[in-house]
Amino acid sequence: MGLLSAFPAFAGGIAGYGNGSISDGGITATAASLFSGSSWSDPPATGDQASGGSGQSSVPPPSCYYVPASASVAASLGAGGPGPGTWYTWYCTSPTGFLNDPRPAIWVPAGSAPGAAPSVPALLQQAIGQAALIDPTIVLNPPGEQVVNLASWLAVSPNQWSAVVASATAGGVTTSVTATPETVLWNLGDGDSITCPGPGVLYNQNEPASDQSTYCSYTWPESSAGAQGGVFQVEATIEYQVATTVVGAPDPTPSLGIHAGPTQHIDVAVSEIEALGSS
Repeated sequence: MGLLSAFPAFAGGIAGYGNGSISDGGITATAASLFSGSSWSDPPATGDQASGGSGQSSVPPPSCYYVPASASVAASLGAGGPGPGTWYTWYCTSPTGFLNDPRPAIWVPAGSAPGAAPSVPALLQQAIGQAALIDPTIVLNPPGEQVVNLASWLAVSPNQWSAVVASATAGGVTTSVTATPETVLWNLGDGDSITCPGPGVLYNQNEPASDQSTYCSYTWPESSAGAQGGVFQVEATIEYQVATTVVGAPDPTPSLGIHAGPTQHIDVAVSEIEALGSS
């Protein structure tokens, strides 16, 4: 006996999305395709099958799941029924990568759960997508205009150098990610880039220069006069090491490795200072 019978589309829904039903075999979508005027069909045949032969394709079938929709997708769809519930979207992976499957999103009322097992990789991607990774604040020393052949200290605000935690849950499975800042990738606007193993050092105007040093600096070899707008666009991106945990699923916990956060940029003018006594 099914867990939930099909329920009618809710007024105010979005065309191409719909509701669904849950049976002993999992979720069954009851709406039209996501794409107007199209319908879902099996993927095209490959190899001997495509040419009419009797051979079997060596490509294994994709692995597909319904997973909770992202916050942005859920917000765009609005309410899917008269009571509380969750939108689910179809997620497929294969050895060749992510597959774009035009099956509709479905609305599952609160208290029900999709029969298909949640996809741990998809939930982890949802969790990292919800993590509030930092849009860094760039700090240069000297501040303002920089000088050719003079080392410029590069830093991001130190109070932005902290771990970020987020999680996602579906069908009794909870995935969590902890993103710890590890490096900063700097693109200097003149074609060069460097990676610094930390946020950099803020110069303290109240301390002697001889008592201060940094591990993150760059020396521009030429001015920005020939660049667009007479400035270099300097970019900073914090790169995070992402640790993961999974509760409620037998899947081995995959590692997400290094994940880049948002990129911030500022315009930097670099000028040449003519040496005293030169003509």
